[in-house]
Amino acid sequence: MPKNKKLLILFLKYLILFIGLMIYQHLLNISYENVSKIWGYQKIRYIQNEYALAIQAGITLAFIPFFKRAFDANSISSTVVSILILVSMLPTISLAVNGGGGGELNFLILSLLYWLTFLTTFYITRSQLFPNFRIARVRLLEKFIVWLVISSVFFVSITYTGFRLHVGVWDVYGLRLEAREYDMPIIVAYLLSSANYLLPIVMINEIQKGNKLFPAFISFVIFLNFGIAGAKSVMLLLFVSLFCYLFPLFTRNPYRLLISLTSALVIAICEFEYFHSTVFNFFLTFRTIFLPAHIHTIYYDFFSRNEFDLFRQGFLKFTGWESPYPENI
Repeated sequence: MPKNKKLLILFLKYLILFIGLMIYQHLLNISYENVSKIWGYQKIRYIQNEYALAIQAGITLAFIPFFKRAFDANSISSTVVSILILVSMLPTISLAVNGGGGGELNFLILSLLYWLTFLTTFYITRSQLFPNFRIARVRLLEKFIVWLVISSVFFVSITYTGFRLHVGVWDVYGLRLEAREYDMPIIVAYLLSSANYLLPIVMINEIQKGNKLFPAFISFVIFLNFGIAGAKSVMLLLFVSLFCYLFPLFTRNPYRLLISLTSALVIAICEFEYFHSTVFNFFLTFRTIFLPAHIHTIYYDFFSRNEFDLFRQGFLKFTGWESPYPENI
């Protein structure tokens, strides 16, 4: 194939990806405005910026080599990074250029520096940021970690909730208030947090192996974990894992995932504009996409005004370092 034709094909591939990402970001901007109208009482701030799309286009052009490598590389790590780009990086940028983080330029710059560091690491390591280890080599360690996490769920549930099994998704605010008073060891808190993400993956992995009893047991542990603090993210991650397993066509290929998320945003926008409903917006645009980005702005605002803790409430407290904050942050 002539060199000029190869360059043309490569250029067209970059152009298609760029256009797809810009359409997605334009829909993100519209969705963020809708989210601010619905949940503005949670201090989600939207300021219309006529240059927002131009700024996003410049950022996309600057990062397009990283995006292209992540979308094209055929590995588990590339799929993970592609998902992070679509549901974390781009929503955070959309929020930052439209008033999030107090509309401060520093928040946008710091966010971009973080993602530049992360994606550069991914690029340098040749798409093997999360190597694929052979299960046979780590089978014992894998089982140990899984059972350690499961044990932490049982320990917290029995000790603090009386082995509570809760299935209601909407009546969870009392559970959250109660969970704030739990004074559990820091290592148990970390294990409990990891259970939110690890257990759905383990369940799907066991289903793929053809097991039946163990996935059922894991699903019980997930519901038990949900009953501890009523975190809706526990159920959301379970739903997302099942969706990715049942509909791999839309999730395993980053380009198809981009099309799926773009279509989902169109549905969410139409739901709000034409049907005045917020169900799809609540689960997709608010809970999944913009709430994590909004939490970034909360931390940014807090530590812009207050002293850094620098892990003094974490592992450093065991070395004699005292946190400047009397309560957990």
